[in-house]
Amino acid sequence: MSINNITKWLKTGVNLIQEDLGYSPVKLLSAIDSYPDFLPKLEERPKTINEGDIVRWHEWGEMRYSFTKYAKHNVMLGWRYSQGTYSSFEQVMPEFDHFGQYEATPNWECEIQDIAGLSSSKSNLNQFTNLDQFIQTRYPSLIEEITERNLLSTLAHNEIRIGHELHTDTTADCFSRYSWDNRIFLRNHGGSHHFAAARYIAGKLGRKVRLNGKLKSYSINPRSVEALRERFEIVVIDDRAKEQNEFLHAMKAFSATYLWRQLPQPYDNCRAIFLPKDETRSRTVAGYLRAAGAFDLGAFLQTLIVPREH
Repeated sequence: MSINNITKWLKTGVNLIQEDLGYSPVKLLSAIDSYPDFLPKLEERPKTINEGDIVRWHEWGEMRYSFTKYAKHNVMLGWRYSQGTYSSFEQVMPEFDHFGQYEATPNWECEIQDIAGLSSSKSNLNQFTNLDQFIQTRYPSLIEEITERNLLSTLAHNEIRIGHELHTDTTADCFSRYSWDNRIFLRNHGGSHHFAAARYIAGKLGRKVRLNGKLKSYSINPRSVEALRERFEIVVIDDRAKEQNEFLHAMKAFSATYLWRQLPQPYDNCRAIFLPKDETRSRTVAGYLRAAGAFDLGAFLQTLIVPREH
């Protein structure tokens, strides 16, 4: 046997001992080195005027894992070493029962300049970062005349269905706000161009236009986040099949327990990994993942429960 073969054999033996004794998750570290995107970062999403671009964190607690679509939303799938074998298991997670919070405020009022975005339009809202840019690009003809008359004419458009000085009855249109973003959106069913034009003209005239309607506010339950962080180290890994298969085999080799949950849109190509803090091997894995640059989702969620300024 050559020196190289002996060295390779000895290294393999040492790695197996390290895995078996719980010192180092060797296969996991190898997988991280082999797949450049194994540990993705959650980049902050570019802010557009499209409400649909807001990350749906308030819906995260309602997601079900794909193998049992009709299971309760608070059930998660995991893997652990039990009774001599490494196998899957399901665990009820009460922290997800009220993860997202919703509050409705009727007859809420704001000024037209407070509106930062819309929920629908015939134009692609994703292409714009503010409503002035939107109307200047898509329908500049609507804002050629900066006058009180044109402002009132634009506000009178029949598809602007939110309460204002020319239309005092509130309708299906309403406002929405997400605490981790804190901008105000008009959840409209039409009239996007005329609304943006009215807002633009009012701004140029220095004219205040009061709006009123129902405000729908969404937030994350601080107690849910705190409870999850108390029980688990939570990191993010890639959700593609090859990476997931490598992760499963690595965790099996190290006999470490973990649970998982896909992240909400638009991060649904990522997977949250929950590593129990009360299990030594899971804590060891968490330490190595952090050292390798894994995204700390627990810490990130903590920042989301603090309302942001406009």
